[in-house]
Amino acid sequence: MEEVFKERLSEHIFSPEVSIVVTSVASKSYFIFGAVNRVGPSPLFRDTTLLQAILSNGGPISRPEGNGGPVPIADMSRIRVIRNHGNTREVITKNLSGMSAQEMMLYEDIPIQAGDIIYVPSKDERLVYVFGEVRPAILPIRENARLLDALLSVGGIPPSGQDDQILVIRPQGNGARYWCVSMKAIERGQLSQNIMLEGGDIIYVPQKFISKVAEFVQLFAGAAGPFMSTYLTAWDAWWVHERFSALRARNFGNNDSVINQINVNPDL
Repeated sequence: MEEVFKERLSEHIFSPEVSIVVTSVASKSYFIFGAVNRVGPSPLFRDTTLLQAILSNGGPISRPEGNGGPVPIADMSRIRVIRNHGNTREVITKNLSGMSAQEMMLYEDIPIQAGDIIYVPSKDERLVYVFGEVRPAILPIRENARLLDALLSVGGIPPSGQDDQILVIRPQGNGARYWCVSMKAIERGQLSQNIMLEGGDIIYVPQKFISKVAEFVQLFAGAAGPFMSTYLTAWDAWWVHERFSALRARNFGNNDSVINQINVNPDL
């Protein structure tokens, strides 16, 4: 690389000296959301454990008590890590609460891998989490709140959002149920798609393919720095979009009531 720059610069500068130093590597990332102080994509610079990832994103959310002491909102006893294995994905449940340091290091504080999605749930069962190609938010929900209510609360879906591939995940015990919902179907009057929300639900809006292509071009046209964060989000959106597009085509079809189950291995 240095020789290439020297050759190019020698056309304009006599005997140029070129040194290239890598100051950071941001090609790998993970995504964290839920009851943490900073949600979104994070670069994976070095070996990082689950606890380190949470702490580096502001730590778990807490609120002041009447006497001024902090009260934790995050439920650190049932953290979920969604991990890709080729064409399949695994949901790993970990407990980082009320354990000795040795137990945590041996069994629970697992290394984070590139592409992992970390979800820290809340002890407040009346909160839902919205992220993806929308304004990320943690929303308190009222009784009988529905998907459309949550999406309108964050300003709706922008033109760059994939409004016919909205993913709703509902953690349940050691597993999770999920729906792939189409806003276009709701607009056509299929109100069964406007599902009732429950506390702890996760709503993910992926990004349209055309937006990801535009960001890819911008990234490799010499503007990598300003667009790196957006690129990482687009990569994650592409990954989720591809997987659940296939699931939707294979399992959903025109049946709006079909629900699939994600198997969980809590021991890994």
